[in-house]
Amino acid sequence: MGALDHERYCSEIVTQAKLLGKAVDGAEPDSTVPSCPNWNLERLMLHLGGEYRWAEQIVRTRDQVEICAAHADGAPEPAGQDSASLGTWLVEGAEGLADALRGAGPEAEVWNPIVGVPRNALSWARRMTHETLLHRADAEFTVGAGFSTAVGFAEKRVNACQRVRVVGGRNATRGACPGRTGRCGRPWSAGGSRRRCRSCGTASSR
Repeated sequence: MGALDHERYCSEIVTQAKLLGKAVDGAEPDSTVPSCPNWNLERLMLHLGGEYRWAEQIVRTRDQVEICAAHADGAPEPAGQDSASLGTWLVEGAEGLADALRGAGPEAEVWNPIVGVPRNALSWARRMTHETLLHRADAEFTVGAGFSTAVGFAEKRVNACQRVRVVGGRNATRGACPGRTGRCGRPWSAGGSRRRCRSCGTASSR
């Protein structure tokens, strides 16, 4: 499969989120995710649902400031819920992001933390499709379900998400806010001798 258009990416974000939610329905939220060390299903779904809301706010506001996922506008992270409730919350976040991306259009200028990636809404649509596919695979491996998707789609997902995790994602080893709850992980705001996360307020140590 070749590169997808903007509308297809928007649709796939929601489709893949629904497939993920369906896969984990009835599973124990504290089930360990083998492909994500130290994560369970609840944390995986809170992460992805938070990413949807973080990205949606960036796309809607054209904000050039790094916004923490856990503090973006919208419903708070529903910790302690069962997997079905988490799945519903996840899909709501996916639908909100897809609506924002469609409203912006593919060429709308939007901040992006990844060096060399075009700063437009299309890049976000592509990135979040890939991230959803990645975490759908994580979730399905956890519950013992078989994961499959189009080969070209899968290759793009792996390549893009690996780059995000290394350069700008929550697993980056430097330049990222640890967050007061351990769920933040967004890059620090620029400027000043003491950096501070603009959403959760965590200050850097330097």
